[in-house]
Amino acid sequence: MSFVDSICIKVLNHAAIIYGKGNRLILLTGKKQIVNNIQPYDKIHHISFIKQNEDAYKVVCSAGREVLVTNVIDNKFCESVLFKISDWISSIKILENESIIVMTAHSLVSLIKIVEGKPIIETKLRCEENSTLYCSQIQGSCWNNLTFFGGTALGELLVWRKINEKPHIIHRQFLHNGVIFSIDYYNNYLLTSSDDRSLKVHKISFDNNSMELKEIKQLFGHTSRVFTGKSINFNDGIYFVSTGEDSNVCIWSENGELLSKKNVCSSGVIWNFDYQKETETIITCSSTGKLNKFKLREILFQKLDKISINSKANPAKIEYYEDSLIILDSDMNLHLKSPGKSSMKIEQTEENVRKFVATDLYENRLFLAAKSSVLVYEISKERNLTFMKELDIKNLLKNSVDLNYLRSIHSLSKSRIFISDANGLCLVLNIEHESIERLLKIPQSSEPWTTAVKQIDNIWLVADRVGNLFLFKDNERVEILNPIQKLWKLHGQLGVTNIITQNDGFIKTTGNDGTVKTLFIDKDEIEIRQCQRTLVNWIEKVCIWREKEFLLGFNDNYFVIANKRQIIYEHRCGGRHRHWDVSYDNIKNLVTFTYIQKKEINSVQFFLSDFSFDVDDDVLWHVKECNVMKIVDGNVLISGGEDTLLKLTSFEAIGNEIKFKEMLDINSQISSIKTIATWKDQNELLIISAGGRAQITVTRIFNMKYAKEEVNFMLTNSLENGNSKESTLDPETRFTCISVDKNSSKVYVACSDGFIRVLNLTRTNDGKCMKLELFLEHFYGKCLLQLHLIGEIILTMATDGIVCFWKPKKDFSNLKLIKTLKHNQSGINCFDVFNKGNGNYVIGTSGDDMEIHITKFVIESEKIEVQETIFTSLVHTAQVTGLKFLSEKIFFTTSIDQTICKLKIEEEIKILDRKFICIADVKGFEFTIDKIFAYGAGLETLPVF
Repeated sequence: MSFVDSICIKVLNHAAIIYGKGNRLILLTGKKQIVNNIQPYDKIHHISFIKQNEDAYKVVCSAGREVLVTNVIDNKFCESVLFKISDWISSIKILENESIIVMTAHSLVSLIKIVEGKPIIETKLRCEENSTLYCSQIQGSCWNNLTFFGGTALGELLVWRKINEKPHIIHRQFLHNGVIFSIDYYNNYLLTSSDDRSLKVHKISFDNNSMELKEIKQLFGHTSRVFTGKSINFNDGIYFVSTGEDSNVCIWSENGELLSKKNVCSSGVIWNFDYQKETETIITCSSTGKLNKFKLREILFQKLDKISINSKANPAKIEYYEDSLIILDSDMNLHLKSPGKSSMKIEQTEENVRKFVATDLYENRLFLAAKSSVLVYEISKERNLTFMKELDIKNLLKNSVDLNYLRSIHSLSKSRIFISDANGLCLVLNIEHESIERLLKIPQSSEPWTTAVKQIDNIWLVADRVGNLFLFKDNERVEILNPIQKLWKLHGQLGVTNIITQNDGFIKTTGNDGTVKTLFIDKDEIEIRQCQRTLVNWIEKVCIWREKEFLLGFNDNYFVIANKRQIIYEHRCGGRHRHWDVSYDNIKNLVTFTYIQKKEINSVQFFLSDFSFDVDDDVLWHVKECNVMKIVDGNVLISGGEDTLLKLTSFEAIGNEIKFKEMLDINSQISSIKTIATWKDQNELLIISAGGRAQITVTRIFNMKYAKEEVNFMLTNSLENGNSKESTLDPETRFTCISVDKNSSKVYVACSDGFIRVLNLTRTNDGKCMKLELFLEHFYGKCLLQLHLIGEIILTMATDGIVCFWKPKKDFSNLKLIKTLKHNQSGINCFDVFNKGNGNYVIGTSGDDMEIHITKFVIESEKIEVQETIFTSLVHTAQVTGLKFLSEKIFFTTSIDQTICKLKIEEEIKILDRKFICIADVKGFEFTIDKIFAYGAGLETLPVF
C-alpha cells in the first residue's frame, strides 16, 4: 500500500471499478484489489474502456507519453500491451471497433490499432491551432464522426472536427479567466471547470459543421481550483458534480442551485470522480490515493420541519429520549412528543410555579433542577411522562451548610445525580434514599458551577464554567471535599463539555477549544498525555453510533457532525448559544437534529454517511508534503510535515505489499515540522521535533498509544555570549536539523538564521517535568541545513555547500572550527555518514547542484585527515533530496526528478540501477532490510534493489 496520487477512475459496472494509483492500474471488485503487472513509467492520467460482453472489457489508459492497453476478463487482467508515443497525451478513447484515439497536448490526434500485440498508427490528424491543451475530450463512437474539445491555459475552448479528411475548427471561445482543467459534454450540456474557482454550464447545439454555445449558468462553490466537473443523470434529472483542490465535492441542480457541499479534507486534493449509476454513488479519487464514496440518495436527503407545542409560552429547553422529544417551555410546562402519538403536556400548578435552570436525562428518567429543588420524572414504554418525586435540597442539608440557587445538574445513574449551586457547592444525591452521599466545594470564581462530572472509583473529576478541571478524592472523615489538584482552563475559557473514561484507564475530555485531550490519573494526580485538534471548533457531545465515534458541536453558526477524517454533516442554525439535541435511528441510519431558534423549534433529518470506501485501510497520511521521516523499532514510521502533524504509523509486510496501521497523531507544533530525533528515556520513546517558528517539542510516547508533551520550547531571545553579538532574533527563524547527544542530553540545532545552537535537556528540580535551556550559540553566517554528531565532533552543512567540522571548547563556551570540506556549489539538501570503524568514515552529500560528493576521512582527536574525494553530476536531472548508505560501497539517492538510484563507489561513482517513483516533491527516503520508503507529497514503498 502507498499514499500516492490517484488521478483517474472509471466505473466498469455496479460491482467493479478501475482506477490509477500512481503508475499502477488497479481493478477493484468488492474488497478485492487486483493490480496490473505491467506498469508505465509515469502516473496514470486517463482511462477509457468498452464492454465486449457480459464479463469482458477492453481498457486503455494513458500515463504521460505512454499507453497501456489491457483486457479485463472475469475480473482479471489479461494480455496487456504498453507502448510510447512522441508527445504528452491529453486524452484517450477506445472506439467500438477497438481502435484507440489518442489526442496529445499539441492537438495531434492518432488512430491506433493493436495488431498481434503491437501498435500500428493508421492515420494522424493535427489541428491548425498550436496552443498547448491543459485538458481535452473526445466525443463520438467512430473515426468519421468524432468531435474534439480542448481547453487552453488562457481559458479558451477549442472545438474541431475532421471535415473532408482535414481538421477544421468549428468553434472557439474564451470561457474562463484561467486554465480550463476539465471539459464534459453530456445531454447537450457542456460543463467546464477552471482555476478561477468556477464552473460554467453551456447549452450546445450542432448544425452541420458549425456549433452554437449558449451560457446558462456560472457555478461558484469551491474555494480553490476546480479540477473536474461532470453532468450526471440522477432521479430523472440532470445534476452537475465537481471536485477540486479544496477537497470539496459539490453537487448542483440543473438550475444551478448548490444542493450539497461535502468536504473530505483527510483525502487531500480530489482529482477526479466517476458516477456508478446502478448504486447512485459518486466515487472520488485523491492525492493520497484514498477513494471516497457519496451515495446521492443519502447526501441529498434533508427533511426540514417545525415543531409546535400546545402552549402560548415559548420553548426553552429540549431533550430526546430515543425518538421522543421532551420540551420545557418558558412557563415551565413539560411537553412530550412521540411519533404516532398525540402530544402530552404536564402543566405547573399556580402554587408550584418555579424556574427550571437545568435538565438532564438518564435512560428514561428526567431530572430538573429549580432554585433549591430537584424534580424527577419518568417516561414509560407507552411514552407517558409521569411525575415521580421532588427533593428539597435544603431539607437534606445540615444547617451549617448554605445552599444558593442550583445552576447545573448531571445524572450519574438512574438513582444518583450530581448538582451544583451558584457558589460552587456540589452535592451527590441518592434519589431512591433521598439522601446526600457527598459534598464537594469548587473554589470561588465568577462562575463556579459545573459543566461536566465523572466519578472514577474514589476519584471525582469536576469541571467548572470558567474552564478549570478539579480532582477530588473521597474521604469519609471530611464533610466537604476540597480539590487536591486543578488543571487551569483545560479547554479554554468556557469549560469542559465531556469527560469520557476508557477501558485502558485513560480519560478523554472535550471542550470549546476544538481539541480532544487524553488524561491519565497516576497516584491521585492528573497528567495530560495528549492533545488532538479536531474539525469541530466547539465540541458539545461525543456519540457512538454503529461502533464509530462522532463529535457533535458548532463551527461558527453551523451545527456540525464530524469524525477524525471529515465533517459528515453541517446545518446552519445560528450558532452554539441555543438549546438543542439529536436522536439517532440505528436501523435507518438517520439523525434528527432539533434546535430552538427565534423562539421556534426547528428539526432537520438526514442520513449519517461517513464517505469512507470499504476497501481502504483505516489509515490517514499527511495531506501536505511530508518533510522528514524516521524508522524506529524496525516497523514504526515517525513522520512530520507541512501540515504540522507528527504521525506514528506501524507497517507490516504481507507478501509483496505493505500494510500500514495508524497509531498516533500528535498536534504539538504550530508550524511545519522539518526535523526529528528520537531516543529512549526510562525505556520510553522520546521524540524531539522541530521546524518553523523556531519551535522544539519533546514528546514522550507511552506504549505507542498515547503521547505526553514534555517540553514545548520556542526561541524568544538570543544569548549574549560567544560570538552571538550578530544575532537579532528573526521571528521567521526555522530549526532545520537537530541531533541529540544521548550521553550528555545536549540537543544541537542547525538554524536558518546562521546559528548553531546548543540546548540542555534536563529535568526540573522535582523530577516530574523536563525542560530545554539554551546555553550556547555560535554564528556561522549562512543558512544551516544539516547537522550531525560524530562523538564530540559536530558536522554542519549550509547553503554554501561546505561541510564544517566543529569541536566545542572544554567549558562549552564556544565552538572551534577544525576542518572544512568544499563539497557542493550550493545548498546541501541531504547527506549520510558511514562509520567504517577505528575512526574511519565516509560522508556523502548532495543538493541543488545535483552533484554527488563522496569523501573518505579519518578522525584522530582534533585532526581530520581527508583520504579521498570523488564526485559525479550525471545521476539526477533535478535537485537531489535524499542520500543513504546501504554499505561502505553501496548507497542510494533520490531527487525531485522522481527517481531512486542505486550507486556504487569505485574509482568513480557508478550507477547500478534506477527506479521511478510516483511521489511529487520528493523530500527523502528511509529503508529497512528489504523495503525503501520514499516520502514527499505522499509515501511510496518499493523493494530494496
